[in-house]
Amino acid sequence: MDLAVFVLAPVVQGFKNLIEEDGAVYTAFDEMFRQAAAAEAAVAAEAAAEVAATAAVAVEAARAADVAGAEAAALAAKTAALAVRSAAAAGTAQAARQAEETANAQVQAATAGVVAAQALGAAAAAAAVEAAAATAAVAAAAKAAAAVTKAEAQVEDYVELMLVINTLLLTPPRYGLGPSVMASSVPFYAVISRFCNTHAGYEAFTNPRVNANLCGVFTQWQDFLVAQESRVVLGDGPGGWFSDIALRAMVESAGGNPDLQTFQDFYVCVPNADHYGFASYDAFFTRQLRPNQAIPPDNNPFIIRSACSSTVHRLYTNLRKTERFCIKNTPYSLRHILAGDEDVDTFVGGTLLQAMLGCTDYHRWHSPVNGIVVRTRLISGTMNPSPVPHPTYFAGLLDGERKDLDVITRSQDFVTAISTRALIFIQADDPVGLMCFVAVGLCEVSTCEITVNENQVIQKGDPLGTFRFGGSTHCLIFRRGLNVTPIDQNLVGSKVQVGQDIFNVA
Repeated sequence: MDLAVFVLAPVVQGFKNLIEEDGAVYTAFDEMFRQAAAAEAAVAAEAAAEVAATAAVAVEAARAADVAGAEAAALAAKTAALAVRSAAAAGTAQAARQAEETANAQVQAATAGVVAAQALGAAAAAAAVEAAAATAAVAAAAKAAAAVTKAEAQVEDYVELMLVINTLLLTPPRYGLGPSVMASSVPFYAVISRFCNTHAGYEAFTNPRVNANLCGVFTQWQDFLVAQESRVVLGDGPGGWFSDIALRAMVESAGGNPDLQTFQDFYVCVPNADHYGFASYDAFFTRQLRPNQAIPPDNNPFIIRSACSSTVHRLYTNLRKTERFCIKNTPYSLRHILAGDEDVDTFVGGTLLQAMLGCTDYHRWHSPVNGIVVRTRLISGTMNPSPVPHPTYFAGLLDGERKDLDVITRSQDFVTAISTRALIFIQADDPVGLMCFVAVGLCEVSTCEITVNENQVIQKGDPLGTFRFGGSTHCLIFRRGLNVTPIDQNLVGSKVQVGQDIFNVA
């Protein structure tokens, strides 16, 4: 694409110049696009083969039942298979749309088939149900293949990538868009995620000069997100954060019942005002809890509370200092997470909890313990503990199966050592002792704001700080010798609310 007719923002033009003038960066980006396209084509081919096999099962079920309803379900499955094959072969946005539209019609056709079969007897109904289940699987595969094809059609080379980045500079995050529900508030990552799962992409996005240019891009974008113009997404239209679907999701994320409670029951806002009274997207994102939602005090030193509203990713014990970063089966390197802090040895052999904040969560941090703030540190983010002026934004662990596009979300343990992060060391009441809260700004978020000071006395639930601009993850790290036991034995994978009791300690 010829960008001569477009005026790029200076930070984007500088990024484009870097790619064109630095041979190593150009090679990495060029190969990154090639590797992504090849991987996506392989995934689409695998999906088409799986769909064909699933459709065959549905056809056999229809033949065995020999009823109109099951035959309709089988026909729907065969149609979906053809749609996926067409999309994978053509590799066009139009074919992808057709595949997705066809897939959406399959479940409806299968449902009609089940109803028809049920009128003819139990055996026929069972066969039709089986065919309908196969059809649902076909529909899901068709949508996945269509999504891959759409992604391919969006950005074909670094020139088009620069144009997309230029557009995103004036685009606030919208609800429901992104490579996953967890990561839907990071629009740059939504575009770049398909390249993160390639070796060339890893090389490109760990390059210091690339990250320095990305830092300039995101700094300008963040200036937009604190401006009034960013409120365009604070409405009730498609993708709006005050659409019914988004409001319900935020209430549910806060632990409420969206059929009985509202957004304003949980957060400070002016629901009758334009944009609910928020001055910018960032003001909405960093919204505060209503006074009646304040976290009550607790003087029990044997209970640890959740510092954030989040979904628990992992509970890891026997932490290692790990001089060599990212050893297999040792996902957390204390030396890297804590950037070589003087107290790193205190936590060797200790316990770590990591949990991720989604786009609908409350993004402020609150103290999990009673104690005194020993010190705070802001780490810009790098695989080398030495300070640098920018984080590493989009590097993640590669997925050898090529099927997981949401690289950063599944690399949460890895990114604790390379992303922007805030460290808050707290000398908690006995028996907890020294602990560390770690806030990690993922991808373009990269902004952590600490609001406590050294030697400040804090109580459970007191504010510690906030993330800015997008989704994030955090860790609680406990010293060696402290026995940390989850109150809920199914803690990992569960959603916890800020201020919720999560651990017993001894």
